Amino acid sequence: MVLKTGYKLTFGGVDLMQWIDGVKSVVRNIGQNRTTQLIKMGQADGERLQYTTAAAGTITVAALILFAPARRELADALASDGTEQLVFGDEPNVYYDAIVDGQTGLTEDVQNNVVTITFLVPDAVAHSVTPRSFPIGAEGSVTVTNDGTTATPLDIDITFESDANAIGFASEDNILQFGTPEADSDDSDFVASKVLISDYMEPSSKALWAVNAGKIRWRADDGDHTSKADGTLSWQSKLVNVASYGTFAHDTEAGYWHGPTLNRELTEAADNVEVVFFITFKPSKTGAKCQGLLEGNLVDADGNFVAGFELKDNVQTANAVTYSFFVGDERVNTTALPAKVLKDGGGFYGTAIIKKVGNNFTFRLARLNGKTGRETWGSPTLSRVNNTVAMLPTAQIALYGAQWRDFPSMQIEFAHVKVTKINTEDDTLIPLTFSSGDELHVDGETNQVYINGVRNDSYRVLGSSQMFKVGKGDTTIYAMSDGTFTGTLTEREKFL
Repeated sequence: MVLKTGYKLTFGGVDLMQWIDGVKSVVRNIGQNRTTQLIKMGQADGERLQYTTAAAGTITVAALILFAPARRELADALASDGTEQLVFGDEPNVYYDAIVDGQTGLTEDVQNNVVTITFLVPDAVAHSVTPRSFPIGAEGSVTVTNDGTTATPLDIDITFESDANAIGFASEDNILQFGTPEADSDDSDFVASKVLISDYMEPSSKALWAVNAGKIRWRADDGDHTSKADGTLSWQSKLVNVASYGTFAHDTEAGYWHGPTLNRELTEAADNVEVVFFITFKPSKTGAKCQGLLEGNLVDADGNFVAGFELKDNVQTANAVTYSFFVGDERVNTTALPAKVLKDGGGFYGTAIIKKVGNNFTFRLARLNGKTGRETWGSPTLSRVNNTVAMLPTAQIALYGAQWRDFPSMQIEFAHVKVTKINTEDDTLIPLTFSSGDELHVDGETNQVYINGVRNDSYRVLGSSQMFKVGKGDTTIYAMSDGTFTGTLTEREKFL
């Protein structure tokens, strides 16, 4: 029997009913697929229960399909390498994280073409389409209400209003801690770090930066090809973008990079340091024809390079961005950004992190989602030991955004620069703490921790609960920190 007219079925946001005449049946079963493990106890009657687990579930849909080309288009809509949201019209407020399992069958005869689709649901539950958020009160407590039919993990979002060593969350059943709780104790072995700069590039910071005075790394002395510091910048709310790249002299056939630089001196030199750059480097409307160069450098008081990174697109026919890492004057690597990073607009929005502790330099690039602000891809952490450059203390930060000749230019922006002076040469003694303005996000489903969008699971304190879940009904949770903060806990209710 075909279900009522207007029945809806979507998978991955795609309406499958555009290829289906009607749904004949849906098998969703009741509850979870439970597996029970028993053990025989000697000669005693019966068996003893050891444990029970929930296995993955399945949902089977049988439908009448419009014939060619519907079969090809439907196959494309169902193809996926990961789970997608599956929503049925009679329950529009919940979805299943599902993936098509096995061979999708198609039975053809003179009257009907019946397709049978089997969806595998790994977690065997339905999820609420609409998440519920609960602000943490001024007293540090919040009561979370779960109207689902099973326990659900919580997302945690915290914005720190002051510096803090740690933050913790406690309920009757769970305890979570993040940061370094021992960092401020008298008997602590940790050595406090000092934030020298946390600049969100507001117009009020403009006077702290020198324009077109910073040192350029690429082709700094190459005759007619020498890169030029030229152009202007536009200071907006929490953003500085390259407004113009200056001019290209057409009276020479030599090509060169040209654009504005930004330079800022630190309040004190740092022998050991971590610098985080938030940057945008992506094509403008002309797409693949755009070329560009972005540099971020750590420089000592005498103008010597300590470390740096580079993003470059010097290919006019394709979106082809490479990133490089430098220690002193040495380029220690050049790697192409993966295609999956470039596919959305062809460019990069995210962070570049440079860290120097003792004689060891590390570098990492992380692409952030423009909507959530959280990491979607990260480069492997690159490391290089250099005893000579290790003697140079970082005294200034230099930025450069450039255009090649008069070719279409990239969109280049600087959104945040954070410089932390590390006061130890022992990596194990560096506390993982929070600065005013830092944002902590904990993904309840994956257990992943993000600091200002960048994944860093090291912030989870050992001994914490594996996951922070709330059962059915009301659960009171207490949030505690040595700093001040605001935040919310978010749940997406689950249903058996």
